[in-house]
Amino acid sequence: MIKKENRVNKGIKWTQEEFDACLATYVKMVKLQSKGTKFKKIDMFRDLEKQFGRKANQYPLRFQNISHIMVELGVTVLNGSKPASGIGGKNRQYVIEGYYKALGKQIPAKWVKTFPDEIKKSKEEQKEVK
Repeated sequence: MIKKENRVNKGIKWTQEEFDACLATYVKMVKLQSKGTKFKKIDMFRDLEKQFGRKANQYPLRFQNISHIMVELGVTVLNGSKPASGIGGKNRQYVIEGYYKALGKQIPAKWVKTFPDEIKKSKEEQKEVK
């Protein structure tokens, strides 16, 4: 039986803003981890809960999905966030975009090529407008 608190946001899609915040938090935690600074993941998850209203217990799996993409990208993974697949094409794109945004870097073309076609077209149109 699923606990009630696990059903609260079930079926509600994650927004680009949520992915960006998760990625910024993920990158922050990886930086703290690399410096040897102690932190509690649950505190970070609760901060996200306050910001978006999604229960804190829903963030660990999302962070595992992020770790899965980080392995693909060949970058440092957050300790204790075992990579878990099951993240769709558009959400995968959100993670990749959010990761590079959190770093303040441009997304390498080799990753843009992996985005779903409608997303690639949107990126190309944005470049033409600039």
